[in-house]
Amino acid sequence: MISIVVPVYNTACHLDECISSIVNQSYEDWECILVDDGSTDESGQICDEWVKKDRRLHVIHQTNGGVSRARNRGLGEAKGEFVVFVDSDDWLGKNHLEMLVCAPSADLVVSGIVQISSNGTSTENKPSCSKTFELNSSSIDDYVDLNRKFLLYGPVVKMYKTSIIQSEHVSFPIECSYGEDLLFNLGYLSHVKTISQVNDASYY
Repeated sequence: MISIVVPVYNTACHLDECISSIVNQSYEDWECILVDDGSTDESGQICDEWVKKDRRLHVIHQTNGGVSRARNRGLGEAKGEFVVFVDSDDWLGKNHLEMLVCAPSADLVVSGIVQISSNGTSTENKPSCSKTFELNSSSIDDYVDLNRKFLLYGPVVKMYKTSIIQSEHVSFPIECSYGEDLLFNLGYLSHVKTISQVNDASYY
């Protein structure tokens, strides 16, 4: 099972599209933990309404503490073998989770992203090919390529192993308001032996 963690803060205008894209995934063995981080708009109510529609959805309401606290709270509740992060103003292509699960087994799976600007234009960024490599000096070119494409920075477009996060106590640093996602990934990568990259961009 995949545990999907969605930090939510004042994204009411995007939230229905985000949650709908999760509910409609072709891969169905998941739970989604919505962490309402003290939203002052209708985001909390939208989460509550969705939870009534699908038992795989769960919501946590907490006082505002920032995105790191929200993600950490979701991680603390995760019951799946894998963890996927989705931001509440983003959405997934229908096969996104299936694509991650079907990748060759690895400590980290990385795919691509489609970034959409305010004027509607889009930019696709994804791994150059689908392959699995060991994280060592012989695969430095593969690792650098993912870095150059900024695919190892944020927590999205990835599938993590819950066992590594829990056993190695990897978490988002709550004292940081910028770059906390990169620090999380660096902490996780220090315990990674293999990476599967997928030449696909189905996260929007």
